[in-house]
Amino acid sequence: MPASKPDSQVALLRSAPVARAFALEHCSSDCNWYHPVWQYFRALGIIKNAGGHTDFLRDSLVSHAPEAPRVLISGCADDAMTLLAIDAYREAGFPLDLTAVDVCESPLALSRWSAGERDARLTTRAIDILEFDAGTPYDLIMTTGFLGYIHPEKRSRLFARWASLLRPGGKLLFTNRLRPDAAETHYFSEEETRRYCALIRRRAEEARETIGVDPATIESWAREYAARFVGYPLRSVDDLHAHLRAAGFEADRIDSTRFPGTPGTENLAGPTSAGSSDFVRLLATRI
Repeated sequence: MPASKPDSQVALLRSAPVARAFALEHCSSDCNWYHPVWQYFRALGIIKNAGGHTDFLRDSLVSHAPEAPRVLISGCADDAMTLLAIDAYREAGFPLDLTAVDVCESPLALSRWSAGERDARLTTRAIDILEFDAGTPYDLIMTTGFLGYIHPEKRSRLFARWASLLRPGGKLLFTNRLRPDAAETHYFSEEETRRYCALIRRRAEEARETIGVDPATIESWAREYAARFVGYPLRSVDDLHAHLRAAGFEADRIDSTRFPGTPGTENLAGPTSAGSSDFVRLLATRI
C-alpha cells in the first residue's frame, strides 16, 4: 500500500464510510456509481487528486491568502480541496471565507463534515456552477480536474461564469490532466478496465484488515465505475489560452508537467487513474 502522507490512507479510510453514507443518501443515478466509492479508491491509491500537484495548489493559496479571503471551490468529488484550502490559510495565518459548489449534495456533505473536523466553517451550494451566482464576488476560484467533466462545447461558458464570479484582479487556480491524443469523449477501454479492476482487487486484498469492505465488493464497484465513466479530455494548453482570453483572464502561470504516477500504477491509463500522465497547472488573473 502507498506510504502514509498528509492526505493519509488512515484519514481516507476513516472518511470513506462517511462519504459512502452521504452518497447513498443524496446521490441520483447520475453519480450513485461514483461518489459512494471515490474515497475508497483514493485510499487504495488508484485515483489521484490534483494530479500530484498539491504543493503547487497549496503554495499558490498561501501566497495569495493575504488579499484573497473569499475562496470558491468549483466542483468537488470529495473533501480534498476543502481541506487543502483550510490548511493553507491556517499555515498563512489569514482568515478564510470558503464556499464549495457542486451539482451533487454528497461531496458537499462530506466537505462540511471534514471542515467540522477541522473546526472550520464551509458554505456549500448544490447547484451547477454554470447556474451559480453570488451576491459578493470571490477573490479566488480553485478546482482540480474539473474540465474533464465539462463537455468542450460548454467550456467557454464555464470560463465566462468563473470570470463573472471573481472580482477584477481575482485569481483562477487549477490543475487538470492533459490527454493530447484522446478522443473528444473518453471511456475506459476493455484492457484499461481489466488492469484497473485487477489492481484495485489486489490492493483491497492487501488492506483487507483495515478497509472494512470485502475485496470482491470493491472490485465490483471498480467494474461498474469503469463501465459508466465518461470524460471529456483536455487535449492542449492552447485550448486554455483561447478560453482565458475570451473570458477576460490573463495567465500568471500556465505550464505542463509530467506526473510520474503513484507507485504500482505504471500500467494504469484509464480516466482519473493515478498512472503516469501530463498535467497543466494554471494561475490566472481576471482583468
